[in-house]
Amino acid sequence: MDTRDGMNSVGGRKRMSAAIEVEGLTYTYPDGTEALRGVTFAIAEGEAVGLVGPNGAGKSTLTWLLSGFLAPAAGWARICGLEVCKANLAQVRRRLGVIFQNPDDQLFMPTLFDDVAFGLLNLDHNSNVSTGKKNPHKRHAYAPDIEERVIGALRQVGLEAERHRFAGHLSAGQKRLAALAAVLAVQPEVLVLDEPTSDLDPRARRRFIEHMQTLPHARLIASHDLEMILDLCPRVLMLDRGLVAADGPAVDILGDAALVESHGLEVPYSLRRDHTHRFPLRGSPHEAEHRKQDERPGSGGATLAQP
Repeated sequence: MDTRDGMNSVGGRKRMSAAIEVEGLTYTYPDGTEALRGVTFAIAEGEAVGLVGPNGAGKSTLTWLLSGFLAPAAGWARICGLEVCKANLAQVRRRLGVIFQNPDDQLFMPTLFDDVAFGLLNLDHNSNVSTGKKNPHKRHAYAPDIEERVIGALRQVGLEAERHRFAGHLSAGQKRLAALAAVLAVQPEVLVLDEPTSDLDPRARRRFIEHMQTLPHARLIASHDLEMILDLCPRVLMLDRGLVAADGPAVDILGDAALVESHGLEVPYSLRRDHTHRFPLRGSPHEAEHRKQDERPGSGGATLAQP
């Protein structure tokens, strides 16, 4: 089923829904740089979409606009039906979890437990979370509902045992997972990630991808790591010079050499015809498409092409 029509099943019935809606979104920086020029797209509940493009395409600007840290010059964005604007920011940020390119921007408290609790403590008073603490200088002096959600989020990413450590002493991979835990603790409906694997070694990268594969959230993932995009995202949005250059199935778009090269990218190694496709992981959205490509005449069969 093509999830871009926004159809999903809730309580046995079908209804129209969109996690992210963007219409005519435009933004120009003070120096005159046109970062986005009328971008329009929608992402359905539970859909994972890769956001790709060369440096300067507008990917990071789009994530900042969706988060409400920048205001568009024209157009609008909605998160779960709420327009991203000053009046709605508190509600939008309860529904939208953002993981920035540098996890150190999100990890700055004395302990990892405090880092993950920080977002919960800063929810507005309409939240169902109790924000009281007995003593801000005493470890674990949080209200029971906050402790439960923090421990649950850390357990979900495999960092419960590290909860008393200072995040600055964690590895790069652990920091990525810690930033993810801080977002998951708030229980958002939508995740936006900016270059989530940019500084990870292969093992940490694979572990992060495996965690992401278990999440039911709608996800917009901006990255130059196209193999990771293939692992996680059935659909791709390609941005270039502030415009949507392509929008469709990830395998079709990223496997089109003329298209990707004209926009400053390269065909991922796993989609090249001279390569036996070992990616993405078994059971991921593209396994069937990769197997079909392996069976095509001239695909190289079961062996790598000789140089």
